[in-house]
Amino acid sequence: MAKTSLQLTPKKIPIQTRSKATVEVILQATAHILESGGLAILTTNLIAERAGVSVGSVYQYFPSKEAILIELVRRMRQDLCEDLEEARDSIRGLGLREAVEKMVRASAAHHIRAPRRVEVLEYAELELPMTTEIEALKRRSLSAVLFVLDRYDIIDAPTAAFDLSAMCKGVIGAQAQIGCKDFEPVIRRLTDAVCGYLLGAPDERNS
Repeated sequence: MAKTSLQLTPKKIPIQTRSKATVEVILQATAHILESGGLAILTTNLIAERAGVSVGSVYQYFPSKEAILIELVRRMRQDLCEDLEEARDSIRGLGLREAVEKMVRASAAHHIRAPRRVEVLEYAELELPMTTEIEALKRRSLSAVLFVLDRYDIIDAPTAAFDLSAMCKGVIGAQAQIGCKDFEPVIRRLTDAVCGYLLGAPDERNS
């Protein structure tokens, strides 16, 4: 999906209950198409058909299918951010390993809820120009991880937060891609790996 100069933000913000319901139907229809057929079959005509609305209704709120995808990516990032912040706020009194497990579990939560959808949206995210709101959500998620590492006096916490976020995203995403149904063993292995990283020598991490 090539990056273009298409308008990528919603045309119209729904205010009335009926308008909000229409937008939700459009977004849910798009999500179901992504889960069943992926990006290759996604068109505004198909979205309208699956949503049970006219193509004009789709364009009334979204100028392009890319704008719909960006809204779904924003929601995915919002969910991840809220999961991480909830985990961050629950670590008081826990040991390092327990805190790490909570953060790893939070990182996996959106994949567990909708693995195929998240897989497709993460792929689309690489190709789509991102909004300032999505970039801000990414920073909030990283800040939640950084807060936890600072709480346990981890050396060079900013670097560790970035590395561990990438590690969790990579492993969890790869497991979802091959159709993983039980993430508990994945969470345990990732918790072991993260603790090994954090308890390793700082000079080894920075080499």
